[in-house]
Amino acid sequence: AWHEIELVGGGGGGGGAVSGSYAGGGSGGGRVVDVVFLVAGTAYTYTVGAPGAAGNPGVTPATAGGSTSFVGPAGTVVANGGAGGLSGGGGVVGGGGSGFSANGYVEPGQPGYSAAPSIQQGGPGGDTTAGGFGGAPSFGSGNAAGAPGGGGSGGSGAIGNAAGGNGAAGRIAIRW
Repeated sequence: AWHEIELVGGGGGGGGAVSGSYAGGGSGGGRVVDVVFLVAGTAYTYTVGAPGAAGNPGVTPATAGGSTSFVGPAGTVVANGGAGGLSGGGGVVGGGGSGFSANGYVEPGQPGYSAAPSIQQGGPGGDTTAGGFGGAPSFGSGNAAGAPGGGGSGGSGAIGNAAGGNGAAGRIAIRW
């Protein structure tokens, strides 16, 4: 029978900040929606994207979120994870996760945001179009993201070294 499948990549972690510096948020994971023909009772191979790890206190960039994939009869569908946040002053992260699909569509995750040194704030994480929200802006350690696939916020070094926030794991949903 035909089914709609939705994949969301893991969100990137927020960057860690050194005292007096501010880190950027991680990017949201990509979202892919496709239609696949699945056979009842058949085992399919899949991977759910891991959350990106937060950057440690100090000038430590975060890790990217993992890719989510599903191998069906007609090929592999992939939603890539979001990039990890940058440290040491922030800066916009390279971009949200993307992906690929033979018959569906791809929506990139929102990029992580730059830090706001003028108000001593770490940058918020990027959202996903699947409803995963990025970690809120921080004034200390970064905030964790909301599932599925949101990016963690960057740390704020306003009062000392601060870690970033963790990204959120990806998701696979099969409907119909």
